[in-house]
Amino acid sequence: MLNLPDHRLIIDVETCWNSTFDMLERICEQTVAIHASLNDPSLKKDCRNLVLEGTEYSLAEDLIKLLGVMKEATLMVSSATNPSICLILPILTKLKIHLQPCDEDSTSIKTIKQSMLDNLNTRYQRPELRQIFVVASLQDLKYRNMRFAELQEIEDGKHLLKKLVRDLIKDTPNSCALVTTETGDEDDGPTVSKRPKNEDSRLSELLDDDELANDTGSMSPSTEASKEVFNFLNEPRLKNQSSLDWYKLNGARFPRISVLAKKLLSVPATSVPSERVFSTAGFIVNKSRNCLLPENVDRLIFLNKNYKSTSN
Repeated sequence: MLNLPDHRLIIDVETCWNSTFDMLERICEQTVAIHASLNDPSLKKDCRNLVLEGTEYSLAEDLIKLLGVMKEATLMVSSATNPSICLILPILTKLKIHLQPCDEDSTSIKTIKQSMLDNLNTRYQRPELRQIFVVASLQDLKYRNMRFAELQEIEDGKHLLKKLVRDLIKDTPNSCALVTTETGDEDDGPTVSKRPKNEDSRLSELLDDDELANDTGSMSPSTEASKEVFNFLNEPRLKNQSSLDWYKLNGARFPRISVLAKKLLSVPATSVPSERVFSTAGFIVNKSRNCLLPENVDRLIFLNKNYKSTSN
């Protein structure tokens, strides 16, 4: 009769994410039905004092606009498909921009925005943690050229990325030999022997890494790392392609950065995916199935989570 969706009201639960937003949105959706119910004369108790006033509805609508972005951010970082730590700084930056006060904001909304902004400014402030987030965001080409951190932080992240790539080159056997060992015959002159490791270390401190490259054209770890990082950072920003698909296609061009991407981009942004696995285990191992073998529980959980992923 009222041409409204057949929905029940939602209760705000402190431990349930986004329940405040969902409650307000449902109230605004069912405003006519709520008014009709509370003003029904057949009710034994007079509930007309529970009807919201016009200013209260206006505040609820403003809160829905404010909290809608927060809900989208929450759903994104708690997703089961691609909830990587590379999302944290870009989303945090977008939220801070969204929470900046506007001229059309009411006093209540400005106060709420400031309170939320003050809370966000206390999150992820440890420098060593932010450096990892910056490097992870740099490795996701969807956030290329985005101002997701201070310029100095981004530059420091690029230097850290170069250092990590250089360390990978050094740790990989025969990836970049600074001096090669060649065996010459009588006409080719003396044999070039490999310098002791401690001598190379002293030379590395004295000279630039580029000067330690041999005459055959091989590059030092620093030069090779700089080249790979430079070429990677000049790749265009991804728009419609997944970063994981991009790394599958371009992993051979950026072998060390691809290795780092597998390590960093696989770190979840929140503990929600892990908590979902525990919840699934609780549904599987119930009173009627408490004699399941551990290996069978593992298989059932694996099938449950991966079947949902493939079916979606």
